[in-house]
Amino acid sequence: PRLACSFHMSEDQFRKIFAGDFSVLPPEERNIVRIFLSSTFGDFVHERNRLAKDVFPVLQSYCQHKGLEFQVIDMRWGVRDENISLHLTSDVCIQEIQNCQRLSLGLSFLALLGDRYGYIPLLSAIPTEEFELFLTLADAHHVDSSLLSVWYKLDSNANPPVYQLQPITTYFPDFTSTKKLFKQQHSTMWQNEFEKLQNLIWQLAEIAVKETKMTLERFHLYKQSGDDDETMQLVGAMKCRL
Repeated sequence: PRLACSFHMSEDQFRKIFAGDFSVLPPEERNIVRIFLSSTFGDFVHERNRLAKDVFPVLQSYCQHKGLEFQVIDMRWGVRDENISLHLTSDVCIQEIQNCQRLSLGLSFLALLGDRYGYIPLLSAIPTEEFELFLTLADAHHVDSSLLSVWYKLDSNANPPVYQLQPITTYFPDFTSTKKLFKQQHSTMWQNEFEKLQNLIWQLAEIAVKETKMTLERFHLYKQSGDDDETMQLVGAMKCRL
């Protein structure tokens, strides 16, 4: 007996499905308009609040009238402390953008751009050759690189091996504490450590560029904000569709 279906299928498509190849199936019907809201947080608080209060409810009502579900992903409340400690904030945001692109029937990304460039995260992993280059340059230019070795540890199980940024709770265990005072203390301590580590990496990366041991393209990855990363994710997806 043939399978009942609402679209025409060839014998070849049937064989592929029975063999476990479901790539021939048509895309699932979607009824969601899912938008990722991207902006720097500090200078767009009022705009985000206004959208949430006055604009999105209207769009939600309109979509419901059309039989659609309206969703907005606002990462102000979407990243857990555990993910922040593991330096997964950017990964979580990119995953949500991809989900919006995959699920949304229409608009999937809304960016609010202003004068601020936004938060620049540390790279969660540095290639082995690049990390060792930083250490060599630090010795040659009498730069204290001890902080680099404290926070980045070799992950020989990765392919290829990389130096992995350690979780914040490795040295500041109360960063994810439920006790407000302890959490605040360790959050402040991490912020100070973060700034020192970031400035150290930038200093060594600038030396590497000056000595033509690192490309500008690679250097820019160390100074790319989270908002820039989100926008580039969207641009990359659009290029793939062209």
